[in-house]
Amino acid sequence: MIRFGTLGAAYITPAALIDRCNDDPRASVEIVAARDLSRAKAFAKQHGISNVVDNYQEVIEDININAIYNPLQIGLHHEWTICVSTTDEYCCPKFHK
Repeated sequence: MIRFGTLGAAYITPAALIDRCNDDPRASVEIVAARDLSRAKAFAKQHGISNVVDNYQEVIEDININAIYNPLQIGLHHEWTICVSTTDEYCCPKFHK
C-alpha cells in the first residue's frame, strides 16, 4: 500500500494525485499540510483526507507515510524535495494528466 502525504493544497493535487489514489485500492492520501492551516483543513475535508498538520516537516516525519507528493511552487519545491530525499520516503514531483 502506498500511503501519500502531500505538501500543500495545490490546485493540481486533486487531478494529479487524489483522484488517481481514489481509483486504486493500493494507494491513499493520508495527510496534508499547507502554508495556511485553514486552507489545509478545508482541502482535507473536501477530499476525504483524515490528517491535517500545520507544517510540511510533520508530513515528512509521519511514520505512516511512505511517499510524499510535492506540488509546491518552484521557490519551495527544491528545498522540500531535498528535505524528503534525506528520508526513506519516495518523493513525487508535480505531474500532470
